[in-house]
Amino acid sequence: MRRNLHYRRKQKLDIDLSSLPSGAYLLKLAGSGNDKDITYQTILYLYSFEDKQPPYPTYYWCVEEKTVCTPGEEAKILLGSSAKEVYVLYEIYSNQKFMERKRLILNNSNTTLSIPYKEDYGQTAEVIISYIKDEKSFLNNITLTRKEVSKELNIITKTFRDHLVPGQQEEWSFVIKTAQGNVIVSEMMTSMYDASLDVIRPHNWNFYPIYNEYSTIPRWRHNIYPQYAFLNEQTQGLNFPEFKYDKLNLYDLNEYSFFGLNNVIARGYNEAAPSQEAMADEVMMVSCKQAGRLRLAAGKAKSIYNFDYDSDSWEESETITPEIRQNFQETAFFFPQLLTDSTGNVVIKFTAPESTTTWKFMALAHTPTMQFGQIEKFVVTSKKFMINTNLPRFVRTGDKVVLQATINNLTPEVQQGETYLELFVPSTNAVISKQQVTFNVKAQENQTVSFEFTAPENIDLLGCRIVASSSEFSDGEQHVLPVVPNATLATQTLPIFMNRQGQQTFKLNAPKGITPYRLTLELTANPIWYAVLALPTINTPQTDNVTEITASYYVSTLATAIANANPQITNTIRQWMQKPDAALISPLEKNQELKSILLQLSPWVSEAQNETQQMRSLGELLDVNRQNYISQQAINKLTELQNEDGGWSWFKGFTSSTFMTANVLEAMARLVSLNVTSHSEQVKKMQVKALQFLDKQIQESYKHVKTAGYSQILYLYTRSAYRDIPLADAREAHKYYLGQLETSWPQLSLYEKALTAIAMVRYGKTGIAKQIIRSLKEYSTTTPEMGMYWANNRSTLFTNSAIQTHVAIMSAFREIEGNSTDTEWMKQWLLRQKQTQSWGSTPTTVDAIYALLLTGNNQLASSENLGVKFGNKNLNVSPEEKTLGYIKQTFTGKEITPKMMNVTLSKQQQQASWGGLYLQYFEKLDKITSHSGDISVQKDLFIQREGDNGNTLTPLAGQDLQVGDRICIRITVTNNQDMQFVHLKDLRAGCFEPTEQLSGNRWQENLGYYQETTDVATNFFFDFLPKGTHVFEYTVWIAQSGTYQDGIATLQCVYAPQYSANSDAGSVTVQ
Repeated sequence: MRRNLHYRRKQKLDIDLSSLPSGAYLLKLAGSGNDKDITYQTILYLYSFEDKQPPYPTYYWCVEEKTVCTPGEEAKILLGSSAKEVYVLYEIYSNQKFMERKRLILNNSNTTLSIPYKEDYGQTAEVIISYIKDEKSFLNNITLTRKEVSKELNIITKTFRDHLVPGQQEEWSFVIKTAQGNVIVSEMMTSMYDASLDVIRPHNWNFYPIYNEYSTIPRWRHNIYPQYAFLNEQTQGLNFPEFKYDKLNLYDLNEYSFFGLNNVIARGYNEAAPSQEAMADEVMMVSCKQAGRLRLAAGKAKSIYNFDYDSDSWEESETITPEIRQNFQETAFFFPQLLTDSTGNVVIKFTAPESTTTWKFMALAHTPTMQFGQIEKFVVTSKKFMINTNLPRFVRTGDKVVLQATINNLTPEVQQGETYLELFVPSTNAVISKQQVTFNVKAQENQTVSFEFTAPENIDLLGCRIVASSSEFSDGEQHVLPVVPNATLATQTLPIFMNRQGQQTFKLNAPKGITPYRLTLELTANPIWYAVLALPTINTPQTDNVTEITASYYVSTLATAIANANPQITNTIRQWMQKPDAALISPLEKNQELKSILLQLSPWVSEAQNETQQMRSLGELLDVNRQNYISQQAINKLTELQNEDGGWSWFKGFTSSTFMTANVLEAMARLVSLNVTSHSEQVKKMQVKALQFLDKQIQESYKHVKTAGYSQILYLYTRSAYRDIPLADAREAHKYYLGQLETSWPQLSLYEKALTAIAMVRYGKTGIAKQIIRSLKEYSTTTPEMGMYWANNRSTLFTNSAIQTHVAIMSAFREIEGNSTDTEWMKQWLLRQKQTQSWGSTPTTVDAIYALLLTGNNQLASSENLGVKFGNKNLNVSPEEKTLGYIKQTFTGKEITPKMMNVTLSKQQQQASWGGLYLQYFEKLDKITSHSGDISVQKDLFIQREGDNGNTLTPLAGQDLQVGDRICIRITVTNNQDMQFVHLKDLRAGCFEPTEQLSGNRWQENLGYYQETTDVATNFFFDFLPKGTHVFEYTVWIAQSGTYQDGIATLQCVYAPQYSANSDAGSVTVQ
C-alpha cells in the first residue's frame, strides 16, 4: 500500500489499515519540510482477537486484552505460539500465596486465557506464564489489578478571592466531594503563609495514605550456558506486631535533619528588659504583647502632630487620617481541624496580615476511611496605593542610616503628596524626630524616597512610622527597630604559665582610657590533679565491652594505690565535696562571666554536665573498699569474656582479636610498672592463656607475612612485658621480626618507633633502642610554654591519637633513659593538652594517666605552696585551696587599680602551674584594637564579583559600595595547639543581610563545625580545632545605604577561657 498525504503542523495522521490481513508490516514515511527531507520507518504488527494463529512466526505471542478488573470480572489474555506441541504452564499468585495452577497445549495456535478475578485476591494478582521449547526458555509475568473506587476528594472553591487588601477581613467557603461527585463529611487542614519563605526551604504536605502492595513470587531463572533452570522460592518473613509509641505531630516538619540541609531557625521574642551585658552583643526583639501596645487607633484620629523632642511642643495640622499597617506576620492562619457540615461545606474566616506580598494557601481534606484530597493556590495582598519599607535587622548606636521606602501607584492617575518618617519611643509613644519629603508618582509606576537619621543612644527599641499621603489615598507602615549599643563587653586575657621554682611576674597590658568592669585571677597550682580528676570518667564501665572493663580494672586498682598513698588529700576532697564551691566542676561550666557565650546557648551543655558529675564522683573514686570491689568485679568479667582460644574480642561472641588481647595485657603490665599491685592467680591464668593466643597468631602471621608491620610490632611490645613466660613454638617468628626491625625501624611512624624502642631495650638490644631515642629527639620541638613535643604528631577529627603517640614516646624515654629533663618537658606538653581539651576516649585517658603518674617526679605527693601577689596585695588562700591547688579571685569596678594588672607567683616546686588573668571592660567597637596571644583572629572584608573566570575578591578599602553588592567576610584563625570546645563569633554591620539563612553543620577541609546565623552575629562552634591556621568565609548582601559600624570577631576556647582573641572593627559606608 502506498499513499500520498498532506498535513499541517501538529495535525493528527490517521491511516486505515482495517482492510489488511494480520501480519508484520514495514511502515515507511518519507517527505519534506523546513527545506529538508524527512524519512522514518518502523515495523508494525497487525492482529485481531479473532486470529487463530499468531500474526507472524514466533515462539511467543501475547496480548494483554484486559488486566484491570473488579472482583468477579474476567481478565483476558491472548496467548499464542507458532510452534507445535508447546506445553504451557501458568500460575497465579496473590497476597504472597499460591492461588491457582493450570496447563495447556498450543499447536501453532492462539488461545484466550479467561481468568476470573476472585474476591480473595489482593490489590494485584500475578500471572506467571512459562514453557520450554526447542531448548529455549520462555517466561512472562503479567500483573492483574483490582479496579478500586477512587479515594480522591475534590476540594471545590465556592467563594475564593485571590486578590486581597492588606488587613481585609475575609471569608472563603469550600465544598468537598468524592471523585463520584457526592458530598461527604470530612476534616480539612488549611494554612496560608508568605510564599517567599519557600525560597529558604520549600514547604509541602506530602500526604498519600495509599499502601502500595509489593508481592514476592517464585520466578524461574535460566542461563544460556549450560542449559539449566531452577525455581527460586522467596522465603517469607515472620510477622510480628509493630511497636508503637506516642509521637509528637510535627506536621510535615522533617525530624531527621542533618548537616544543616534541613535545619530550621525559630526566632524567639522576649518582653523582659535586657541587661547591659546582654545588649552588648545580642538584639532583644519586641514581644507580641509590646507590638500590640504600639497599634494606633486607626480611623479615630483627626489630626497628626509634629513634635519637637527638645521643646516638648506640639504643632497641630489638619490632614487625612493615615492608614498605618503594623501586622507583618508571616503566617496568615493555620487551622488544623476544620469539619465540614452534612452537605460537605466548610467556611474559613480570617483577617489578612498587612504585608503586601504573595501568599501560599494549602488545604488538605481527609476522611476516617482515608479518602483524601489537596489543593494549593496563591493569593496576593496589595493596595492601589501603598508604601513599602526595607528595614535592617538592627542598627548600632551612632549608625547613619539611609532608610529607603518605595511608593507604588497602581492607579490610572498620577499621585502627588508627602511622605514622612516618624521616629518614636515604643514604650511611651513619644516622638523623637520627624522628616518629610514630597513625591510625584506616575500612573502604574513607583518611586523611591529616602530618609537619613542617626541611631540614637540610650534606647533599645526605636519605633519607625512611615506614611505616604496624596489627596485621594494614604498608606503607612509601622515597625520596631532594635538598636544595639555601639559598645561590647571586651575580655582581654593573659595566660599564666610557670614551671620552675622561684618568682615570676606576669603583666597584662590594659588599653589606655578604659573603665574596668571586672578583673578575675584564676590559678591551678598543681595541674597533675587533672590526671586524677579524669579517673572517674572511666571508673565504671557503661557497656560490657572489653575496653571499658579493662579500663575499670586499671582505674580501680590505681585509685586504691593513690588513696592509700595520699590520705590527707583524700580527706580534704571529702570535706570539699560538702561545699557548694566551683573547684570540682568542669572547665566548661567554670567562669561563665568570662566566656564569649553562655554555656546554655552552646552545643556543649551535656559535655559540661557529664564532666562535672565525673569530677564530683572523685570522693567515691578514693573509697578503697569500693574500688577493691569494682576491681574484683572487672577481673571476673574479663574472665567471663575471655574466649576458649585465650583471646579477647571487643564484645562477647565476636571473633578473638589480637589488638584487643594486646590492650588487655598491656593495661595489666602497666599496673606492675607503676608498682601499685601484684596480680592474683586468677589474673595470671588469664595472662598465660592470652599470651598463648598471641603466640599462635604470630606463628600464622610468620607463614604469610615476612615484613614487620604494626601488628608484629604490637606483639613484640606486648610480649616484652611478659618475658618470664616461655615463647615455645613462637620463638622462630619472634626472633625473625625482632631482627628485621633492627634495620627497618627508620621507616616506622612515631608510635611504632616508640613501641619498637621499648621492645628492643627489654630484649637486651640497648644500642638499637638508643638509636631510636636519638632519632626521636632530632624531630622533637621544645619550648618553655609547651614543653617537649613532636610537631607532626597531630590529631584529626576522627582520632585523638596524638596523645596516645606522645604517651608511647614518653614511656620509651623513661624505659631507656629513666626519669630525665626530657620526660618532665614531655609531661608539660601532655598537661597543656588537658588544659585546652578533654582527653576524650577511654584508651586515650588511660594512656595519659599512665604517663603522668609513671614518669618524672611524684607530684601527687608534693604539695605546692603557691604564693600569689596581686599588684601589691598578697592573696589569702584557704586550706582547701592550698591542698587541691585551685584559686579564683574576682574584683569589680572601683576595686580594680592599675597595679593589679601585675601578678607575681612564688613557687617552691619544680612543676607546672598555670591560670589566667581576665580583664573585662565596655568599649566602643571603633576603639577596640585587636588582641591575641596563643590564639589570634583576623577579620577581612571583600567585594565578591562574578566574572568569566569565576568569583573575584577585591578588598573593601577604597571601593564604592552599592546596595546589592555581595560581601565576602573572611575570618582567619590561628591557634598554636589543639583545642576543644572553641567558639568563634562575628558581629555584623547593620547593613548586612546573610545569604545563608539556615543554621546547621558545615564541613571544610576535614574540619566539622556548626554555623549559626542570628540577627546580629554569625557563630561558629568547634568541638575540636586542631593546631594550625584556618580560614572561614561566609557571604552577606548589602541591604541598606548609609554608614554603619562593623563588629569585631572574637575567638575563645570555652574549655580554657584564658585563651581568647579578638579582631579590630571598621566601618562600612554604602552609597
